[in-house]
Amino acid sequence: MKREGFIERADTMPTWINYQTEYLRSGRNDAKFFGLTKSNRRIYLARTLHKGYYVPGYAVDGVGYFVSKKLQPFQTKNFQVLTGMEVEFSKCHEKGIAAVERDKTRYLIGSFCIEDKRFCGLVLDNIICCINFDGKIYTKEAPDFEFIAKKSHRVRRGGLKMKENSRLNVERLARK
Repeated sequence: MKREGFIERADTMPTWINYQTEYLRSGRNDAKFFGLTKSNRRIYLARTLHKGYYVPGYAVDGVGYFVSKKLQPFQTKNFQVLTGMEVEFSKCHEKGIAAVERDKTRYLIGSFCIEDKRFCGLVLDNIICCINFDGKIYTKEAPDFEFIAKKSHRVRRGGLKMKENSRLNVERLARK
């Protein structure tokens, strides 16, 4: 994909796999996590199927924490974790990834810190992020939260050639 003097490399497509039946048994260690709890447990980016639609959230110690579209907090052991994709944080919702990309109900994934730890949750209408923390819903409105976005690897086109031309110009000036 070209963009104004940059070349973007495409990452592999995101893969959501079941935490209990696929991830733990596979011995993989590439699920996306954003930090550790106070007891040094990983905080994973997660999603679960809830009443016919995927809801984003987070998981710790085999339990997923989510908020329904009706703003009800819930927990489940039946969830998936994201693998195969590098992610970053963005203030721009256009760059945000969804719990499922090809769905009419496309819930973006948001993130903010609670008690100095980063958690993920459901974004409603691109303006409010909702996270289930200790059975309570914590919210932040834009721009006070960030969207989870696919990491872009941008390489400057012509950068090496420009450096080479600069070196040659310096050599020419030195000879004069």
